[in-house]
Amino acid sequence: MECFAGVVDPRSRRGVRHSVASILGLCTAAVGSGRVTLVEITDWVTHADPQVLAALGVRRDREGRCTPPHPDTVERVFAALGAQGLADQVGAYLGCRAGIGPVAAPIDAPVLLPAIAVDAQGRQRRGR
Repeated sequence: MECFAGVVDPRSRRGVRHSVASILGLCTAAVGSGRVTLVEITDWVTHADPQVLAALGVRRDREGRCTPPHPDTVERVFAALGAQGLADQVGAYLGCRAGIGPVAAPIDAPVLLPAIAVDAQGRQRRGR
């Protein structure tokens, strides 16, 4: 969740029930569980275990039960964020965590640039 806290919510503040961080956290958990298509991801989110929902900070109803975001909400968030924007924001967070700052341009000569890779389990590896 921490890596998604800095992702700017592109939605109007009016009517937002689930934070972008909780939606992206749920989608990440779904992908980690082997779901790859948007239909599979939204189905997993809809049927997620209440403990998972609570851990990822989804809102609660009047009876105190965690309620997952509607599949349409997940789809709208992804459409509004855009793949490149989301990749840029999460990549910047991971780079900061790994101690890799932005590369200044222009670069005078060929050099090895810092790089970061994240495997399917979310472990970070640094490279140069």
